[in-house]
Amino acid sequence: MTKDELQSSFLNNREALFVAINQAMGQKISTSKGFQLLSSEIFRRTGKSISVSTLKRIYGYVGGEVEARQSTLDLLTLFVGYADWTHFCEAQGKSEIVSPSSGFVNARKLEVSQLPVNSIVRFTWAPDRICSCLYRGNNNFEVLRSEHTRLVAGTTFSCSLILADQPLVLDHVLIAGKGVASTYSIGRTYGIQFDLIVP
Repeated sequence: MTKDELQSSFLNNREALFVAINQAMGQKISTSKGFQLLSSEIFRRTGKSISVSTLKRIYGYVGGEVEARQSTLDLLTLFVGYADWTHFCEAQGKSEIVSPSSGFVNARKLEVSQLPVNSIVRFTWAPDRICSCLYRGNNNFEVLRSEHTRLVAGTTFSCSLILADQPLVLDHVLIAGKGVASTYSIGRTYGIQFDLIVP
């Protein structure tokens, strides 16, 4: 397989690979800690290693172009039960459905209506986004601090349910309290994580 063919096959099959890895690990890999666990588990099961930085690059968790090596893909597919990357890709070609398009969500959740007013919710999502928000009541939030995101301090929005490892849709978004209210989605690739600070 040429380098271009490998890259093309990776782009076409990487989501199926990530689903298979999640199933093998019993959890979604979307955080720095998750990549560390995955690296350790790959070595434990196969006796071969992939660095945490390589895994983050494969997943697009860090900036830069996502490019995969044959040896890395062979090891990842060995980890999920295939002989190598070629066999994994062939298996995907024979399957019409890689993963279910619907199902129940088993995730840590936060019912916004149950939050005490003036609670702070800290959202994080890949690759390096951080946003701390003050709960104002009636499902409304105001951004206090943020890093590497358009949701700058003073931005207001509303939402009613927060789920870990899932994208979060924010409604009535006003960037720094200005402009036209719109809808904005965060964590669209790997979902969000959240921490709650109650006053």
